[in-house]
Amino acid sequence: SRDMTERVTMERELRHHAEIEMLMANISMQFINIKPEDAEEAIQDALGKVGRTIGVDRVYVFEYAPDLSSSSNTYEWCADGIEPQIDNLQEVPSDILPWWQRHMLALKNVVIEEVMALPDEAVNERELLASQGILSLLVVPLSWGGQLGGFLGFDSVRRKKTWSNDDIAPLELLAGIVHNAVKHRAAQVELHELNESLERRVAERTREVESIQSQLYMTEKLASVGQLAAGVAHEINNPVSFVSTNFASLEENIRYLVDVLQAGDRLVAAVEHQSPDVMACAEEIKTLRQRYAIDFVLKDLPALFAESRDGIGRITSIVNSMRNFARQDVIDHVAPFDLNAGIRDTLVITRNSYKYHAAIDLDLGEIPMIQGVAGQINQVLLNLIVNAAQALAGHPVPDGGNGIIRISTGVIGDNVFCRVEDNGPGVPETNLSRIFDPFFTTKSPGDGTGLGLSISYDIVVNKHKGGLICRPSSLGGACFMMFLPTQREEPAE
Repeated sequence: SRDMTERVTMERELRHHAEIEMLMANISMQFINIKPEDAEEAIQDALGKVGRTIGVDRVYVFEYAPDLSSSSNTYEWCADGIEPQIDNLQEVPSDILPWWQRHMLALKNVVIEEVMALPDEAVNERELLASQGILSLLVVPLSWGGQLGGFLGFDSVRRKKTWSNDDIAPLELLAGIVHNAVKHRAAQVELHELNESLERRVAERTREVESIQSQLYMTEKLASVGQLAAGVAHEINNPVSFVSTNFASLEENIRYLVDVLQAGDRLVAAVEHQSPDVMACAEEIKTLRQRYAIDFVLKDLPALFAESRDGIGRITSIVNSMRNFARQDVIDHVAPFDLNAGIRDTLVITRNSYKYHAAIDLDLGEIPMIQGVAGQINQVLLNLIVNAAQALAGHPVPDGGNGIIRISTGVIGDNVFCRVEDNGPGVPETNLSRIFDPFFTTKSPGDGTGLGLSISYDIVVNKHKGGLICRPSSLGGACFMMFLPTQREEPAE
């Protein structure tokens, strides 16, 4: 009965964490596709959804002044019956809360399970929090490029609350999503405004355009990482869940085996001392073997270990692929790059975007290493694969067929090529001449920036002196072909 209760509790916790992970995925997608004018309403809505899901009474966002001398409550959600505090918490001086400020400047979470138990050095913080009726809280710093910008807080007013690492991790993800979304939308609005005036200011703004282009790459990459974050978390959560379940079963099975072994020890002792309890000890072993189904346990143990090993291997593969994809390159640093390995890594981290809509058909040929900027080429691969997945997700294959994304590589002359094609709706012929134009998109308003293919074209054609074309696919959808030279010409000095 106790084992059953523990298992039910574990399953309930796993379902709760899965619910939070799904909520984070939905919020991430919402912010990526949102219009700038809808950002404030979306942030408010996200705070409420998260607050209700994790069972807190108040969720809020504070933003610091540029010099960090004060902070103001800019967004707040309160549960029913909880008094709002936003009007009382404007331009709060940072120097009156030194203990709190030290944690924020170090970009460290503040986890307080009992406000009244705060140390003496946090007396100001204790008085301020207690005056708001707060019993427990969690605060996650909001940072951009290592610079503190604010914090995201979660208050528990009606009861004390404990915070485990599993509770905190998705909320750290939420903090990143919210902060990145605000920054991304602000940059996107600015870029649209600049684009309208570039035509009459090209001569005097050439140097500034190059700077903006660099910011644009980073903005789009941040949007891509934000879009992938929830999917990668979900992909990692699956093996983690069954490894956790397997460990619970292993713990139970080991306890059974220990009981049988201890009974065996008692039998050995009885035999050695010629005790009359020999038969009773033997009968005990027989009873325990039947009660614990030891024969089944012995058969099940190798499978549990094998499944756990596979799960850990899957997690390792995802983490390594994400690290390879997101590694920071020195600007324009050219180095040998394995295109096939880049494709495999990108498929691992984008799996959540295509696994429900398409099967992957890989035909990777034997190709030489190329000279390129790894982070930029990975960004192109990401855009092409995610675009194909989105095309199949938005337009199911006719006659109930299966979606296919076919990726092939090979060598043509002095170039390697990568072909990404699908059996989706394809690109209308009237749009082929505009497909790589900045801000051109056939998606609904708010569903895309129209920058992905434009940036991809610039990376391949201008940065790597290759080629990127779009044409109809033999599968019935769109086919994008990328050509990259095997040798990179160095500019003359």
